[in-house]
Amino acid sequence: MRKNLRFTIIILSVFLLSSCAKKPAELVVGKWKVADLKTTSEISNEQQEAFQNEMKKLIANSFLELKADNNFEKKYGGDNSSGIWSISEDGKKLTLMYGKNKEVSTVNKLTEDTLSISITVNDEVNTIVFAREK
Repeated sequence: MRKNLRFTIIILSVFLLSSCAKKPAELVVGKWKVADLKTTSEISNEQQEAFQNEMKKLIANSFLELKADNNFEKKYGGDNSSGIWSISEDGKKLTLMYGKNKEVSTVNKLTEDTLSISITVNDEVNTIVFAREK
């Protein structure tokens, strides 16, 4: 009898914990501020300082807001855009659609506080790490 009770408690605990976990589509909703940018692009030593200064400006002036109604607003440096977003059920692909443009990113990490995505452009991988704005 005690074994059955323990087994039932364990099963109920697992069920309750798994049902409380947010789905990627719920977890990603919010305003995200750029915290870090990385690229696989080769940058010469002469261009390193100018590149770092530009990255600091981009980080300071960029965000991505993913709204619960699947609309988004994005500011990347001086470029503002808006459209519709979606995320795969497994949380591994984030898609931003604006006009006829479609941007598909690989989600590297998604938590309550961090969103990290990678975008490949011309064989170069750009990784953007976002921190949730509070």
